[in-house]
Amino acid sequence: PLIYFLLAIIILFLRKKIISTRIYTYTYYTPFFVKFINDDGIFLHYKLYIIDDSYAFLGSLNFTSSGFFKNYESCITISDENIVKALSEYFEYIANSQINEIDISSLGHRLYNEPIN
Repeated sequence: PLIYFLLAIIILFLRKKIISTRIYTYTYYTPFFVKFINDDGIFLHYKLYIIDDSYAFLGSLNFTSSGFFKNYESCITISDENIVKALSEYFEYIANSQINEIDISSLGHRLYNEPIN
């Protein structure tokens, strides 16, 4: 009767309270330099890897296990000294500019659905 009704209300209240209580806050960091540039919702998507100012790799390849072993990616290897130097200068320009730069932690929260618990 009334006691069961009150218990049901208390359980519903507690269930809602427990479900909406955050017990973990996600954080995002990069172990090496990564810069995200966003211009009106358009992301710079290609990847540029420069190794020892001698080689450049340019393409869609993400530096992940899936990128290397599972996905179909495109990536060109460049060893021409002048082109690698030009790409390195371009990289420095982008890295040192403030063109609509996005903090990686805010980007992570926008891209990934984070459960409450």
